[in-house]
Amino acid sequence: MDGHRTILSKIGEETRLFTKDQKECTTQYPELWDVPIDGDVVLDGEVCCKDQESGQIQYDLVMDRFQLNHKKKIQAYRNQSPVSYVIWDILFHKGRDLRQLSLMKRRSILESVLLPNEYFNIVTQVEERGEDLYESIVESSMEGIVAKRKSSMYVSRHSHDWLKIMNYQYTDVYVAGYRKVGFGLLAYVLDNGNMRPAGIIELGVSPSQKKAFNAISKRLKSGEDNDFVYIDPRIQAKVQFNSWTRHGMLRTPTFVDFVV
Repeated sequence: MDGHRTILSKIGEETRLFTKDQKECTTQYPELWDVPIDGDVVLDGEVCCKDQESGQIQYDLVMDRFQLNHKKKIQAYRNQSPVSYVIWDILFHKGRDLRQLSLMKRRSILESVLLPNEYFNIVTQVEERGEDLYESIVESSMEGIVAKRKSSMYVSRHSHDWLKIMNYQYTDVYVAGYRKVGFGLLAYVLDNGNMRPAGIIELGVSPSQKKAFNAISKRLKSGEDNDFVYIDPRIQAKVQFNSWTRHGMLRTPTFVDFVV
């Protein structure tokens, strides 16, 4: 689910939400304050937001919402593009620590206590046919899947029992400049015959590739400002990325190789 991971805690009448980096985001999502589970509970899941026209979950829509802090703006966004919480795990319920139970037992408990509604649902689970599931994800241009051992316990760290399998996309871009401070290549793409910016490549470039780029880019310099040196966009590179944003930008572009 292409949103942001969130831990939800409901203790008594109080609901609080936290990102995986432990930043509280309760204020931004008032539609998630009324949790359809009886008793105290702690959940792990993803806050998502659908594009109202396409029906597709859009990462940048939920990020727009996440960055709001004004109550009136939050309410306006809630009315126009409400978020939902897709749950994949339950950690505590009514004072009971469930983390040492198997994944399948926790799933069974979650299904028995949650009353799904327009804001709360459980992530789809498919047994045995993981490859078929992945193929359907690719066809739908979704982000990927997570493969989990049925016997796995819940741990607050990376685990070989849970494997993220990404549906990466690839495209060729033109390099039109680079940062003056810190590494970053300006990526441009052709859009209806016109060159436009599509993001900054910060990851994946080896020291030898940086050295080769620096040697060539000096001969292509066309201008500069306080932050960037601009070059004629003659160098092409293949990049790996998660998805396109609704504004036509690359999400997390990672350098693969120069295109010869």
